[in-house]
Amino acid sequence: MYFGFPHLYLPETDSTNAQLINLLANSIPEQGFMVIADFQSEGRGQFGRQWVSAPGQNLLASYLLGPLELPVDRIFDLQLAASLAVFHSLDARETSGLSIKWPNDLYSGNEKIAGILLQNVLRGKQVHFCVAGVGVNVNQSEFPSGLRATSLFLRCGKRFELSGLAVEVRQQLLHWFAHLDDRETLLQQYNERLYGRDGWLQYVEPDGSPFSATVREVLGDGRLVLMEKNGNLRTFVHGTIQSLPL
Repeated sequence: MYFGFPHLYLPETDSTNAQLINLLANSIPEQGFMVIADFQSEGRGQFGRQWVSAPGQNLLASYLLGPLELPVDRIFDLQLAASLAVFHSLDARETSGLSIKWPNDLYSGNEKIAGILLQNVLRGKQVHFCVAGVGVNVNQSEFPSGLRATSLFLRCGKRFELSGLAVEVRQQLLHWFAHLDDRETLLQQYNERLYGRDGWLQYVEPDGSPFSATVREVLGDGRLVLMEKNGNLRTFVHGTIQSLPL
């Protein structure tokens, strides 16, 4: 695969994020440096959840963003920028029903099509570098039963070159990370694309009790605001509630 910019290609690896973080320990690759693999044996999402991907069928890449010097109290801005970057990369391929599922997934309809895992390198009270791990279901035609997932191939009816998508994601990441100072626009565009704004979803409380709510917005610090059917507004930190499949 040809990319036209510095990168490391690995047929197989444990994790592209781990490989890029290891590189950072010994050198400082240039902004936009990419580690890409055909298969990850230990690919993970948030909270260590496994990322299931058929070898050679999907985009599995990590990108270096920085140096940034972003205050740690604005760390969610990185998620806003990364989510918008992946959204626009997929939207350019006419992916139907595309939305951002708080905080770090992309959905097409009611199924997951992409995920993002950010790992940051801090220097004092600032984010110095961000490693953006991006997984996109591209050409995979089947997924394990019970997994709420889809792919570009299933949605668009055609196959896509992984290299072209890898380049597009990099360009979009560089674009949106260059606009981190405009957090109002980032947050507005993120909220306009939120999954769950147009209907009622089922959630589970930490104690196991279910409730119905619609998504209102995400706040600048990353908290999700839900509205219950009685009009009551509730705010949640990521990891404190679970959404149920439709």
